[in-house]
Amino acid sequence: MIRPLPPEAEHLCDVLDAPAQLVAHLTIVHDVACELIEELSKAVPSLKLDASAIQFGSATHDLAKVLVPEEIDGPGNRHEELGPALLEKYGVPSKLARFARTHGRWRGDPGLPVEDLVVALADTVWCGRRESDLEERVAGLLPGLEGWEALIQLDQIVTPIADRGEERLGWQELYSMFAGHADSH
Repeated sequence: MIRPLPPEAEHLCDVLDAPAQLVAHLTIVHDVACELIEELSKAVPSLKLDASAIQFGSATHDLAKVLVPEEIDGPGNRHEELGPALLEKYGVPSKLARFARTHGRWRGDPGLPVEDLVVALADTVWCGRRESDLEERVAGLLPGLEGWEALIQLDQIVTPIADRGEERLGWQELYSMFAGHADSH
């Protein structure tokens, strides 16, 4: 069962009149982020994560696509530039609004906290895609594990999540179809 968006994120989607396709994507990435939090916490109990920040960040990371709708189903990263300011305009603190930028710009910032990298990882693996550079960065922040041991541990967490990418793509498509249809009536 796919977890619903946190109420604050759902409210922002409503206020910004986010299209069903975007809401579906945010919901899926949020669900994957929640699974990553659970699995990482079980596998590496000494890893301290701000779960609520990851959940909010994953649930709102692409919300600025309402300002650049061509990026909802096409390429582009202008939403990353616009995201933090849009969220802050609606009362989101900058410490949470940052995920709208960092989810897609993790390569350019070597000092990102693990929370930002987990949001980026959720946004990558939800559809089955793997990004070895990103996974190496996350593995490098797992306390008590080094090198291959950290990569193997993370791979054991990420692989089953990524393997369900096709299933999530189908869910996103169905959600978008039915929610979009309901919106038009």
